[in-house]
Amino acid sequence: MRRKFLTVIICLVLCACSSSDDTGQNGSSTNGKLPDLTIIGFEEDLTTRTIEYLQFDYDSDSRTGSVTNLTEEMGLRDVFKTEVDGKRITFYNPGRVQRGLSDRFILWQKNLDDNSISQREGFFDLNKPEEPISYTTRGEVGLIIWRDTNPENIDGDGTFNLMLRVLDEVGNTEDFLINRLRFGNLFEPLVIRNFLLIPYNDLESRIMVVDLDKKEMVDEISNISGFYMVENGSGDVLIFGSKEIFTYDLDTRNISSPNPVNFDYPRPVPLEQDYFSEGKLFLGLEMAQPAPFLHLPAVYCLDTDELRSFSPSNEILAFEGVEFNERPFPRAFVFDTRTNHYLIGVANVPDLNAIIMLNLDGEIVDAIDIPFTPQIIVPN
Repeated sequence: MRRKFLTVIICLVLCACSSSDDTGQNGSSTNGKLPDLTIIGFEEDLTTRTIEYLQFDYDSDSRTGSVTNLTEEMGLRDVFKTEVDGKRITFYNPGRVQRGLSDRFILWQKNLDDNSISQREGFFDLNKPEEPISYTTRGEVGLIIWRDTNPENIDGDGTFNLMLRVLDEVGNTEDFLINRLRFGNLFEPLVIRNFLLIPYNDLESRIMVVDLDKKEMVDEISNISGFYMVENGSGDVLIFGSKEIFTYDLDTRNISSPNPVNFDYPRPVPLEQDYFSEGKLFLGLEMAQPAPFLHLPAVYCLDTDELRSFSPSNEILAFEGVEFNERPFPRAFVFDTRTNHYLIGVANVPDLNAIIMLNLDGEIVDAIDIPFTPQIIVPN
């Protein structure tokens, strides 16, 4: 049974960029409705404890959509991570070395432009001393960061080889050494141009910079207080510390003096696709709790050091006859550059899932319910 949104009240919870420079008031061309979308998500069977991955293609003219079962179409199993790069969706199963489930590391990709599907596996021998740690893609190329666990290559103090395996589009692989590390926690890597940036912490925050063309680590950024990273629109990197922002030039390897920022308690969190334009960074925030939402979309103005964030009210976000009595979780964010609106996937409990369209004045201009929990939103 279809349900419709009744009312959503939006309140501004932080300071706002100057309205005279607000792309939400200038250049938005939505005509008050969601654009064509592809939504990737999942449906969990709590009885069998199985998950099916699904695709919902939404047509804005008819306001209807069709569902494709990706688990069946692509042969997905034991998916641990899902990622989007433009119109390419990647699913990862890192194998039993990391999770004790299946016996092979598998990478699946689907190109939403032509619906082509690829699957690559067998590029890790899980019986060898190789431990996958983190992974991402550069187009069709897989990039897997792994730890060499061969005792012959580990020093007495625990120093080990941190390696990168490059998986090409037909399944061929090439390994090279990134760095020698003794300890440290690695976090999600970021690909910008031909560089792979790998943040880690070994008592202080650091970022390893790997040149994928030269196949070597060319720099290590240290003396920073955090490592939320985003491309700045010019091919360089903005690095968010706890109370400052640095700009890192990938070509010269120079890092700017810190620029103080004013947001202390909301912690920046990655969107599926961050977007930087005309001095504004469209990002997500992790909100101090208790709050009705865990993560919120936001706009940060670098020139004025001002932040604007939007939050639906506690009790008004509701489907017809069914309110979100528990905390609704934003599961997916994307900033649609064509319409200058946020598209937010919201989930609460089974059968209460929605996509809402939020402008930069803090107003919901459209919303639809969808038949599964949204995870990735791709404007078409």
